[in-house]
Amino acid sequence: MWQGASTCSGVDDCGVSSTGEGNTAKVSWSGDALYFFIHVRDDYQSYAVTPAECVGHWQADSVEILLDPRGTASQDLKDTANTFKLGIFPFSQSGGPCWERDADNHQGYSSGALDTGNAPGVQVASTAQWVGSNQTTVPHAYAGGGYDLEVKIPLADLPSAVDPARLGLNITPYDNDDTSAAGTTTLRHIDMSTRLGWSALGSVQSDPYRWGLATLPGYTPPADRPTTPAPPDVSNPNLNGALSPQTIAQSARNGVPISGRVPTDDLEILSSAVRGDAVHLVTSSKGNGTARAFLTSGELGAIPVWTTSCTTDPPPDYGFTPCAITDGATPPWSPDMSGHLVKQATRQVTRGVQHWTIPLTAAQQQQLKDRGHLLISYETAKNEVQAFDIRIA
Repeated sequence: MWQGASTCSGVDDCGVSSTGEGNTAKVSWSGDALYFFIHVRDDYQSYAVTPAECVGHWQADSVEILLDPRGTASQDLKDTANTFKLGIFPFSQSGGPCWERDADNHQGYSSGALDTGNAPGVQVASTAQWVGSNQTTVPHAYAGGGYDLEVKIPLADLPSAVDPARLGLNITPYDNDDTSAAGTTTLRHIDMSTRLGWSALGSVQSDPYRWGLATLPGYTPPADRPTTPAPPDVSNPNLNGALSPQTIAQSARNGVPISGRVPTDDLEILSSAVRGDAVHLVTSSKGNGTARAFLTSGELGAIPVWTTSCTTDPPPDYGFTPCAITDGATPPWSPDMSGHLVKQATRQVTRGVQHWTIPLTAAQQQQLKDRGHLLISYETAKNEVQAFDIRIA
């Protein structure tokens, strides 16, 4: 066990055992694929995710399989960017299992309608059956006291050819139990997990040098498969930080380009101001691109992620301290960042000077008086990026 020991009541709860009767796994290879049989003991079925929630596997019962094809990701200063990490939910609200890749060489959805094509050929079978409700008023025991997973992972899905003498490998089950807020009966999609692992060291999910090493006697990767991992795909179009106001604000303040892309200085903001019932912008560009403007208000650096009745809860808590048993629900992030996004607009920019007007209602003008910011991301036709953070009122 590497985290969450206080919430594990024993082998029946989270499968922790040093004598063999707890969680177990077997791994083999055949052809050009790895095959896993994973047995997990668990006495309480956690929240069942929707297809859109089939990410962030640590927020529900799950198992993560972690593979470093060359066994050198940390030594190469890439850490998980050179790895394959598959997070598997044994059940979901759709009935069967779902899976995704997380914080690795090509993160994103990997199953169902939201599949981004980053794990072709992966197959998962699970014995877990959802109890059919996220209410604690119904029994949440697993039939048989846990579940089994059978998983096929084609070695071609890994970022590079496997070194048969040193495949980095770890298997980490996550156990979530009753996550309902005190005084309520609804399970939540939040992280209250006990985390185990084959290699069970702190922060093991992000440190490949802490994983075990496996060998594949007799295996030879295809001759045309590269031994150097492909560049990590954690940016556009998989995740486009140019669409995220918080990412834009951070990039403008610390100078790190959005999503690690190539920076540009093509766009210049000549003037920006609220006049009458609109924000007026004058820009100058050296070329063509797409500019996105986000008007925000209030604290942008740390937005509370739980609803709270607290009238005073200063940083760093920001609403994490409960003042009533009804506190702790998740506020809706969409469509306005829990009320912090006032308005957004997009403009295709061409070479030269352009005038841009963003109309505002009276309520939006009033909202901008509370620490109003104009955040602008700019993307050139060459996928170069730029970020601006302008105080506005």
